[in-house]
Amino acid sequence: MLRLNRGYQGGHMLARPPERYTVVQALKITEGGLRPVAYMEDEPNQCQRNSFCKTPLMWKDLETVINEYLGNITLQTILGEHKPADEYYI
Repeated sequence: MLRLNRGYQGGHMLARPPERYTVVQALKITEGGLRPVAYMEDEPNQCQRNSFCKTPLMWKDLETVINEYLGNITLQTILGEHKPADEYYI
């Protein structure tokens, strides 16, 4: 998804045009995940309160909403009509 250019004026560059990426794809690669709370990163859930906590379903539902919403927005949508000729930088 991303190519890394090291050195002076380096950074991340898209490997494909921005209309082929969703925001959720970009965030998962650059941020590592979109879980609303840190303890959800572990499978199975390692939280000591898991056996009696009332909120895991709420957090799971929020994660679903976030992924669905950001999964329907492309990077091109964010860029608008501006589209560089050759390369796509983020």
